[in-house]
Amino acid sequence: MERTIPLNEYERLCKAFYERELDPEEFLNGRDSLADEVADSFSGVRADAVKFRSDAMTNLMRSYGNLSEDTLIPEKVDINVVHLPRYMPVTNHSHAFIECMYVAGASCEMIIGDERIEVREGDLFLLAPGVCHRTRAYCDDGIVIYIMVRRSTFQKSFIALLRGSDILADFFAHTIFGRSAQSYLLFHTVGDERLREWIFSMYDEAMSRDSYSARMLNTQFEWMCLHLLRNHIKRMDICGSLDDVKTAEILWYISDHVEDVSLSTMACEFGYSTGYLCRLIRKLTGYKFSDLVQRIRLDRACDLLENSGIGISKIAQDVGYCDTSNFYKAFKRYYGMTPASYRQQPSDAIKEGA
Repeated sequence: MERTIPLNEYERLCKAFYERELDPEEFLNGRDSLADEVADSFSGVRADAVKFRSDAMTNLMRSYGNLSEDTLIPEKVDINVVHLPRYMPVTNHSHAFIECMYVAGASCEMIIGDERIEVREGDLFLLAPGVCHRTRAYCDDGIVIYIMVRRSTFQKSFIALLRGSDILADFFAHTIFGRSAQSYLLFHTVGDERLREWIFSMYDEAMSRDSYSARMLNTQFEWMCLHLLRNHIKRMDICGSLDDVKTAEILWYISDHVEDVSLSTMACEFGYSTGYLCRLIRKLTGYKFSDLVQRIRLDRACDLLENSGIGISKIAQDVGYCDTSNFYKAFKRYYGMTPASYRQQPSDAIKEGA
């Protein structure tokens, strides 16, 4: 059954103003006479005026500046989930936490800096801290769900899940926590009913708020991150600097062809000369091509050693080493131990010592 969220009393009030081309901001600032102009379609508007003006969400949607983590995420809670108030004017704002914005209904408009983006049903934005933005939803079906996540929780639930490639984890950490004024990731998930239902389940959990809700939301958010990484990350859009986009293309290409990637085939794929590609990779990643490939291969090998029972010789072959002895030498040189010893050690201890 199609899930929806009925208009609440504040949204119905804003809708009445919107349909009459009146500015609710004047009403919110104390002009009570405007109530008479909408009273015929919104019963009880006078009685609700004080309550509406003092509502926390109303005031937050009208806030300027950078919102702290504790503004919208309750104390001792890592994640909060709310829906965007429809028909309510929203001012430009930013925040210190990570915001996932999921469009569960009709298209709406996202404004990031000077960029206007038509956001369609199924789009999921992952906004970096400090990005100035606002969202406009002016129809009953314009359901937008915000998942607000503390930075520390996002590190554990999204960045850490990329441990199969520390290079990729470092890149996404830089993209999300870097200094760009317009950094965001955009996942196109239209048709993914499983994700949609899961996000509505998170919304319900946040609304219920019992003694288990905080832990349940953390678990649900980690599942959502795993689902996005498994099913949608290769088709996402990255908004950042041009260098960020190029770096992502290079890292994805090497990761996808790690077993047989070569400089010549990669240069042909990107339309560059081998010399230019070498210089570009060094500039963007800080690695020579051969060192970058080896790092990604060893990252992949570590993931297989930790999370599978595949034999070491097969792992060496799967990550691009034709000669198992060369794999052993490279692995020991980088990690200071053999692959077999690595497999026997606690993963956290290995990562800290590497």
